[in-house]
Amino acid sequence: MNVRRFVILSIKISRAHQIVAIDKSLSANIVSCTGIHADVKGHLQTGRDIQHIGEVSILFNSGRVHPLHHSVGYHDKPLQKCNRFMQIQERMFSASKVCGFYQDAGTATDEKGIFLPYQVIIYLECKAKK
Repeated sequence: MNVRRFVILSIKISRAHQIVAIDKSLSANIVSCTGIHADVKGHLQTGRDIQHIGEVSILFNSGRVHPLHHSVGYHDKPLQKCNRFMQIQERMFSASKVCGFYQDAGTATDEKGIFLPYQVIIYLECKAKK
């Protein structure tokens, strides 16, 4: 029997155009990944929405499968955030890794143009053996 499990990747961005590598070993009981969602944590004092705050590139099975390269946006009003998972169907090999990168676009600035550090959370919806 399989159960739903979430793998959460937290990425801290402290400077404009920063690139952060993703390299996370998965539990041996993870058998597939069915969805992915990336979101900026908390509220930034931007005064506006940012359509492209950065981009995430995810590779599964220790780099053998590249199901996602996607733009990440930011909504100034929390109720407008999209909390839906992008559906994917990737079988996971035992004890494999999730790798890739997140790259900041340099657009997380306040009204004076000063860069605002932020955190991106990437949620992987997975199926795991119970």
